[in-house]
Amino acid sequence: MKLVVLSSVLFVAFLGGCAESVNAPLEPPTELNQTSDQNITTAIQARKQLVRSALVELKAQSLFTSDVDWVAIEEELEQQIADIQTKEDMKRPLSTALNHLRDPHARFFYDNQVFAHFTEWGNERNRDSRTIDQSIVHRFNLEHEHHFELLGDHTGYIKIKGIFSGEDLNEHAISIRSNLELLAKKGAKNWILDLRYNMGGNMHPMMAGLGPLLCNGVVGGEANAKGEIIGNWLMKAGNFYLRDYNEIPLPVSNDIPCDADVAVLISRYTVSSGEAVATTFKGRSNSRFFGEPTGGLTTVTNWESIGEELIMSIAVSYYADRNNIVFNKNLQPDEHISFSPELAMNLDPAIIAANNWLLYNH
Repeated sequence: MKLVVLSSVLFVAFLGGCAESVNAPLEPPTELNQTSDQNITTAIQARKQLVRSALVELKAQSLFTSDVDWVAIEEELEQQIADIQTKEDMKRPLSTALNHLRDPHARFFYDNQVFAHFTEWGNERNRDSRTIDQSIVHRFNLEHEHHFELLGDHTGYIKIKGIFSGEDLNEHAISIRSNLELLAKKGAKNWILDLRYNMGGNMHPMMAGLGPLLCNGVVGGEANAKGEIIGNWLMKAGNFYLRDYNEIPLPVSNDIPCDADVAVLISRYTVSSGEAVATTFKGRSNSRFFGEPTGGLTTVTNWESIGEELIMSIAVSYYADRNNIVFNKNLQPDEHISFSPELAMNLDPAIIAANNWLLYNH
């Protein structure tokens, strides 16, 4: 039946102005119209129900749900849901809810693509007025690779970029780990971990690669809105566990002392998973932070399926360090040093300060 209708349409289009001479009926049968209308109505109702289900989960799981007067915005959301016809119409109520939560770390994905997100920039939590150069964000997270170098005789320099969806996570983890071990073989005994360009993504390959620099035990955790610890991040046999979950197991490295001196470099560009990695070095003996306060996306996000096509990823807890200090805004350096992107390493004030601490002041 669909082929017949399509053929008729093409035929009429071909005839153009002569269409009135065609004897075949141009309208599909009434029962086909009714079936089509029913399918459209069913699809629209399914979209509306999917959004309602998403909002129920959003309200239940968001770290910031107690900050929202859900009763007061119910009418606004229901009107936007009532207006839904197409898939695109679903974005509006979802983004509206995220805007009320003021959660810039939140996303909804549809068919594995970002679909709806926070849009009221300037009203986000922990608003950071510092300038962000988008060209730096792009170059150092999407174009550049990690960088490893021996500085002098005994300082290993490690720059870790963000690791994002679609990249080979195991390949990244192995690369970081193997280069760490190679620097150790060349004589590295202390370390500079440069996270200043790290815009996040997936923390698991970063943590798997850097595992030898963290001793077994609690290295971080998660806190609820009240500041109560609700889960721990652990190192077990040199592997990283988010609560009880290990994504990338790697062999134990015995040649790198887990209590070696580590200088951690951070900046306004250090966000999300970059901040999570930095958190695991907070409270660690023989670690010191240099640079700027981080960018302020210090929240754990979930990955919740809503139906078959929609994924909810929203802030559900704050980062906390091994000493249960909760980071509900950002991470602060021990030594404040202005960030000057793309300087030569021998001219970079943060690298110079970190190296001096490692060599002379510790």
